[in-house]
Amino acid sequence: MKEKMKVKLFMSIFILFFAVLTITGCFSSVTDLPKASTYNVNMNITNEDNEPISGAEVNLDGENKISGEKGTISFRKNNGTYPCIIKANGYHDNRSDVIIDGKDEIVNVIMLKIPPSNPSNYSVIFNIVNEENSPISEAEVILDGSTQFTGSDGITTFNKPNGTYSYSINADGYEEQKGNILIENSNVSENTTLIKEMTLVFEEDFTGLTELPFGWSTYVSSQYTEGPHWTINQTNYAGGNSPEVSLNQGTQVLTYRLISDSIEIPNYDEVLLKFKHMSNDFNGTYDYKILVQISTDGGNSWENTEWSIVNPYSNIGPETVSISLDNYTGQNVKIGWTFVGFSWAVHYWSIDDIEVKGR
Repeated sequence: MKEKMKVKLFMSIFILFFAVLTITGCFSSVTDLPKASTYNVNMNITNEDNEPISGAEVNLDGENKISGEKGTISFRKNNGTYPCIIKANGYHDNRSDVIIDGKDEIVNVIMLKIPPSNPSNYSVIFNIVNEENSPISEAEVILDGSTQFTGSDGITTFNKPNGTYSYSINADGYEEQKGNILIENSNVSENTTLIKEMTLVFEEDFTGLTELPFGWSTYVSSQYTEGPHWTINQTNYAGGNSPEVSLNQGTQVLTYRLISDSIEIPNYDEVLLKFKHMSNDFNGTYDYKILVQISTDGGNSWENTEWSIVNPYSNIGPETVSISLDNYTGQNVKIGWTFVGFSWAVHYWSIDDIEVKGR
């Protein structure tokens, strides 16, 4: 009897103790537990026939995973919007954004098949690397108006019939690459090395000007005057946009030089001068020479660059000229576009879109 009373007393005390704890809030309810800070992103990757795609490469905000046999894959993410790129052999790339807003997300992705190659088509394989021979992913390759992006291996493939096709390749931080591909009854591999983008040091395209830019000047080797030799003209013979600077036809055998403002070239390993020009020959009978020169002493003396054209006896251009200025890194220079000879020989020599870049 006494034992039964002890048990009842113990149970009463336990129930009373639990009730007090509950009333005073010592035990929180389930609803008071902290909410999850990350959420599941469950992806189902199928084709247009609702068949799962295994081995798909999924990149969600820089995190890479491969889909399993059932075409499924999972990530954990915080609230936010995340770019997603999915690649699979035989399918077009799928690009979209995944939005997480306080709950788990199920993302159903349908991959579109690349049509089978026509027997008369051939593979054009682009392999894009940098100067260290590392593959460049996400490079944009445009072939004959069709655009694709390289994968993590730096490779993308087109299918084309016989013919000649132009292409361009662009990637962030690199110079654009352009070229042509000839397909003649076989597959073609185009291995391309992209060069790091150069930094602009100086540019002049004469936009909005009616006179030579501030700091620019001209030189003629005689006191003979016959009007201005170098002028800003509202033309685009050189291949840029109007206006441009031009040497006008004269009547003397002299040296005529267009001189840029001073340009401070940083200590780059590589420096490049580029400009557009056109020389319109008068009748193909008179001797003359055009060249680009560099002065490092403010224009008192001049050194010839690697580029010159002697007695062409025909039109030149429009074309773009590239000249190495590697020998002038870390120096203050002036650039001179120089005509030597009988100025009657040309109707005009036009120049535009001048750039100095380095890296």
